[in-house]
Amino acid sequence: MDLRVLGLLVEGVTDVRALGQALHLGMEAVADSLGRSLTALRTGDLTAAAVRALRDGLRIPPGLTGGP
Repeated sequence: MDLRVLGLLVEGVTDVRALGQALHLGMEAVADSLGRSLTALRTGDLTAAAVRALRDGLRIPPGLTGGP
């Protein structure tokens, strides 16, 4: 799930509700995922996390998988 959240983040989806709707997840699950991602990527904000995920290939782009 974390890599799919990062994939959407890289595509510019930054709203927790929109991320949850796109992945059919609750807002709490998305927030937890974003928190884990910020920690794992050693970043303090979503923009830096998106840049690092894109640069390092740490994401699953939207549409690559068949489901949430």
